[in-house]
Amino acid sequence: MKMTVLRILTDHNPPPSLSEFIDGKSAEQSTHSNTKCFIMANNLIDCNTFFIDSNVYLHIGLDPELLFNCVVCITSNSQCVKMSVELFQSINTLLNNVNCRLPSHLLLKEFKLISIEEFNGVNILSIKCLQQDQNVQLIKKNVKKILQLSDAMEEVIQMKNMYVRSASLLQACKISMFLGKQMPLPKDTKISGVEDYLEHIDVKKLKERISVQGTCLIADLKIKALKQLARGWLSSSPETEAEVNI
Repeated sequence: MKMTVLRILTDHNPPPSLSEFIDGKSAEQSTHSNTKCFIMANNLIDCNTFFIDSNVYLHIGLDPELLFNCVVCITSNSQCVKMSVELFQSINTLLNNVNCRLPSHLLLKEFKLISIEEFNGVNILSIKCLQQDQNVQLIKKNVKKILQLSDAMEEVIQMKNMYVRSASLLQACKISMFLGKQMPLPKDTKISGVEDYLEHIDVKKLKERISVQGTCLIADLKIKALKQLARGWLSSSPETEAEVNI
């Protein structure tokens, strides 16, 4: 297997040209499933999905595990890789301007290398995240499709950064404060117990009691930000031993 590695940490070598990609059959599928990565993609709040190929999708949404910041997930077969918006935008720039050096803001901890690898005579783009042991491999037509859709993807990212994230944070705060006031919990309640209480609360009742301007994300938050809402509920509860009636 031949490999030309672009180590983002060094920033010494120019990126390879997209002409290094050749037409051919799809890359060899991974034999190991990555269920955790697919769960990550499915748990993004207000998620938009772009169809890239028969088995390649790009998801853009808010990650409750990362302070509701917008992230990008690329899934292919049993592979998936999650990255920050900044890194995704940098990769797009890198692929679109093949003669440029790697931009300095690509020196991020989340990803360590991007490479061109050859499998069975087909060149593929491999994006690897060493911290989370994630990897996704794309062939030439996948990369072309992502570049073709880059403007639409950028519009989605801007909408989420400018409007959806602030709405998500505000509504999550309202849910937590409402629960803390109406159904206070003892401070020593375990988070797992709070999550269990929260799962049994009717979303319709929350919507009736919590005012929301614009898009309502209460149901989405209750499903995908359960842990964050549980922590907020507990922290919003006054020092009391009151009974909890669900």
